Amino acid sequence: MPDKFLFRAAAVCGFAGFVLSLAADSILPSPSPGTGLGQISGAVLSLLAIAAGSPGGRRFLWNDLPVILMNTIVLVLVLDSAAFLVSRRMASRPPQAEPGMADPEEAVFHPPPSCYCPYVLLRLQPGYSAPGVHTDGEGFRITPGASAEEGATSVHVYGGSTAYGWFLDDSSTITSFLQRSLADGLAAPVRVCNRAAATRNSTHSMLEFILALQAGDIPDAAVFYQGYNEAATTWYEAEPGAIMGLRRMRELLGPERAYREPGWPVAENISLVRLGLSLIPKDSEAPELIESIPLSRGMDIDALARGTIEVFLSNERQIRAAADAFGVEVLVLWQPALAGEIRPLFPYEREYLATMDQDQVEFQRRVWALARESFQGGDAWIGDATAGADSSVYDDYCHMNVYGNSLVAGAIAESLLPLLKEGE
Repeated sequence: MPDKFLFRAAAVCGFAGFVLSLAADSILPSPSPGTGLGQISGAVLSLLAIAAGSPGGRRFLWNDLPVILMNTIVLVLVLDSAAFLVSRRMASRPPQAEPGMADPEEAVFHPPPSCYCPYVLLRLQPGYSAPGVHTDGEGFRITPGASAEEGATSVHVYGGSTAYGWFLDDSSTITSFLQRSLADGLAAPVRVCNRAAATRNSTHSMLEFILALQAGDIPDAAVFYQGYNEAATTWYEAEPGAIMGLRRMRELLGPERAYREPGWPVAENISLVRLGLSLIPKDSEAPELIESIPLSRGMDIDALARGTIEVFLSNERQIRAAADAFGVEVLVLWQPALAGEIRPLFPYEREYLATMDQDQVEFQRRVWALARESFQGGDAWIGDATAGADSSVYDDYCHMNVYGNSLVAGAIAESLLPLLKEGE
């Protein structure tokens, strides 16, 4: 009896090892493409185990094992179907307000997934459609009311998540308010295009603008609404003008890393696995690629602040040079943000500011002080846009609520309308 059990165990282990050896690349990410020596060795050893176990385990292999495998497949299909239905049910729930939102009763509209795009790294998912949030075929957010008429005055708006309209619906973004103001001010067809995406700084926006010009999509005017991401990337990456997550990307993809082929992870395509992963608590304080830099590292914070402004001004010169070459009117703006606000704060804004990393708050205040000094009197500084606010304008550290977006759009329209009228 023990001998028969050992024969069966050897046969079963051999069969399982053979299957896993052949399917290793498909089940789990592989460190190298193709079939490796380890897989070949595993397959050979598994065949030997099957051969050794066959005399005593033939009945088990040919009679019992197929029944067990069939029952296992049916059970997995049932569980996976149930997990798929649960996932669909969870996805259909209305989004809930996140902690820290200024108005927890206000609906929250989550952004579409991001997709890789050459040069600018990320755009929104093209053709995305959800209640309150829509993108076009290129991955740009829709602006309600934008004219599709040929010859309509075209305005591109570039920037990060604030210009995109984080947590707000299509009709509450800066571009949607700007669309209405410009259409009223010009009394003519206007098409405001939202070319913003989360995490972008002025370098990404400059590249997106150049890509549009190269493609022949030449607007009458372009607005660049930047600031917070200029400072944030400097703070997190210790390098002015860097992209968000640069240091982590260097660790993962730098030249010292060997080439890695991810393979085709079947496990990630199983609803049961995806559901389980979605239930695992995740760090909600910062994205995985971002690592904060404490002032205790002894870095020259003033030098980093000056470098941030210098990179912004360098990008501004390049934006204006490209715009002049194509006859495009340009506004390059430095956005308001909570830490750099020039007016007395409302209760919610004070409370939110107190929850932030105070070292980062101090860094942002230094950058905004330099911005005021550098841009005051020019079109770049619009920090005064919120000076007359009679209630909170922020949802968090930089993202505006509906009221804040309307004030910013009004300030942009005030500077942009004269430029568009001159070009008529």
